[in-house]
Amino acid sequence: MSAEVIAEHAARVDGARSSARFWWLFSLVAMLLAVVIVAAFLLPQPWSWLIGLLYIGYETWLTALVFVRSRRAVVEELAHPPIMTDGSGPTLAVLIAARDERLALPATLSVLAAQARDGDEILVIDDGSRDGSVAWLEAEFALTWDGELGRSSTWPVLRVLRKENGGKARALNAGLAVTSAEVVVTLDADTILDPGALAALRAAYVREPALTVACGVLTPVCVHGWSAAWFGLFQRMEYWRSFLWRM
Repeated sequence: MSAEVIAEHAARVDGARSSARFWWLFSLVAMLLAVVIVAAFLLPQPWSWLIGLLYIGYETWLTALVFVRSRRAVVEELAHPPIMTDGSGPTLAVLIAARDERLALPATLSVLAAQARDGDEILVIDDGSRDGSVAWLEAEFALTWDGELGRSSTWPVLRVLRKENGGKARALNAGLAVTSAEVVVTLDADTILDPGALAALRAAYVREPALTVACGVLTPVCVHGWSAAWFGLFQRMEYWRSFLWRM
């Protein structure tokens, strides 16, 4: 039996064991959740309050576990910082599905303008906006139209696709059909990229040509107010846990 066959068999065995462990743990958590829900309705106060405390304890344990288990991945990533590239790497198509995002688009496009290079595509898919988004884009970037697809005369990288409202997924699929770039990036209309984000993405594909997919980490910014700091803190914790869990 060759070494390749032995290695493949060992990988299958490890995968089966990991799958079995996952389903045992998943089943256990599901049963505990069912018991907790029933207990929350049947137990009298103050005993029913213990259910809430139990949930808080579980959330705290889960958050701590995710951070501890993700430390190795974070340390490895920090040990190999992205190499900023200029002129190398794949071409990018940034798809922005936007509906009634007239107020958010200027800042988002301004940041992209500082990072996009020749050959890239910035495609705004207007999903049936009614707030004048298309009119603003047309006036600001001197769009010329070929059917429902507009191209900027002042910023050739930018294109705008008009369509009836059908939801974000349909909008992105429509945009995907008219792009030709090697790597596609999807971005919300109110998301502001960090400086060098697109360059870092290009560098990742240069460093790992077999790379299939990548994601970034979001930092939420809440509307100003007395509660913004607290809501922002909890939302950041939720985002961190979500992205670290994937790592």
